[in-house]
Formats: sequence, structure tokens, C-alpha cells
Amino acid sequence: MFLCHFLSFASFTVAVMRDPNQKTNTDIVDGIIYSHKQCDLCKQPRPPRTGHCENCGDCIQKRDHHCIWINKCVGKRNLLWFNLFLNSTAYACLIVGLMNILTVGKMMSAFPSKEVNIMMLYKKKAFGAGFVFQWLMTSIPTQVASGFIHIVISLMLIPFGAVHIIQALSNKTSYEKQKLQYIKEGLFYNEYDVCRVKDPMKKKYLREQGKPHIILKEHTTDTADVMFENERYEILTQKQAIKEINKYNFYSQGVVRNLIQVIKDG
Repeated sequence: MFLCHFLSFASFTVAVMRDPNQKTNTDIVDGIIYSHKQCDLCKQPRPPRTGHCENCGDCIQKRDHHCIWINKCVGKRNLLWFNLFLNSTAYACLIVGLMNILTVGKMMSAFPSKEVNIMMLYKKKAFGAGFVFQWLMTSIPTQVASGFIHIVISLMLIPFGAVHIIQALSNKTSYEKQKLQYIKEGLFYNEYDVCRVKDPMKKKYLREQGKPHIILKEHTTDTADVMFENERYEILTQKQAIKEINKYNFYSQGVVRNLIQVIKDG
């Protein structure tokens, strides 16, 4: 429990103090989520994997979301510390909640004596749950309230923390996840077309060269092949396009390398 509390406090402090931004950007345009564009607010070129935050007043590299608890964006340089803060806090709350529940259980098993106690009498149906609840609220309300509140908070934070760990290990931000969902909806309503490099043997080559093997364009009735950076791309059917988007993760380098990258950035 002490370790979780220490990690929570230390990681929160670093996440708050650390600037999430990094002006240098080595990421490349993927052709689906990001394109070459200029920020309408900063009036400067916006590199890939960069998003403008109105609260921070700046473009944040690898922006995930603006967190009200640390009062700044979660980005490239504080993603590690945000994840440590979120997950250590979640498990600290869980441990505190469980300890309070165990304390309540022990007190119920010892009052008024170990031979005859609240727990034993309740199991023998000497009285109902209403009486037990009333006794808890009048005798040990602090432990009951603390246990309930901490368990509820932990049950909310643990899934949230797990999602962010999965995203970090797959090198995908919340914005990119939402953007892909938006693209899938657009494909369903024929707003977009997904184009895939026509020569399947070139997929690995393009990946090694840092070029996209699939690209996104506005939907048209024209089914002719599309030329992009001297490569020929074919327009996929709606079913093929949705399948490609479901498994799309251009920036992932594998779980181990993604984890190493998060640690290096932090």
C-alpha cells in the first residue's frame, strides 16, 4: 500500500511539472489519420501525431487528451508518468477499500464478543440486514464509508488505467482511437474511400521506408486506381476498408519497442 501511495504522489508530481510537448517531431504522415497541414490556431505547420489544445494554447506532440487532474495535456513527454499516476492511484484505492472491508468484517465478528457477535447472529437470522446496516452506520460509519468510496473509485479507475496501458503498449493515443472510429462511421455512410497499395509485395517495403500502405480519400464514384507519392493504390470495397481500419496501427513497432519508446520519452 505504501508503495502505491508513494508512486501515486511521485508520478503525479512529475506529470504536473513535466512539459508534455516536444517541438522536434520524427513521426511521419500515415495517410489515414494525419496529413500535411497547418494549425488554424498556431498558424504553423502541424507535424503528424500532434494536436492543438485550446486549454494549453499550443500544439502538443502525441496528444492523448487534456487531463483536468494534472491541469495539462497528456502527451509524449508525460504519458509514462500519467499512466503511473493513474494506475498506482487505482490500486492504492483498491487496497485501502479492501483493508476497510476487512476491518469492518473483524469488528462484526468481535462485537459484543467473539462467542456471540453480530456476524454470527446475522447468519443465524436473529435479525435482518436492516439491523446490521443500522449498526454499521451508528458504530463504524467512517470505515464503512471509506471502504465503499475507495472500492467504487478503484472500480472506475482500474478499467480506465487498463485502457491507457493497452493504448501505450500499442502506441496509439485516445485521439487516434476516436479518429479511427470516426473513419469507420464515414466508411459506413460512404463518406470516405480507403486505398491500398496495389502491389502486395510493396507493403513491407513501404513500411521500411516510412510510407503508408493504405491511404484515405473522400468518396467518389470513380473506381480508378489512385497515385500517391509515385505509388499506385487500389480503392477497396466497404467491407475490405473496414477490415483494414479495424487492424490499422501504423505507428506500432511491437509491444516491447512501444514500451521502450514510452519509457524513453518520459
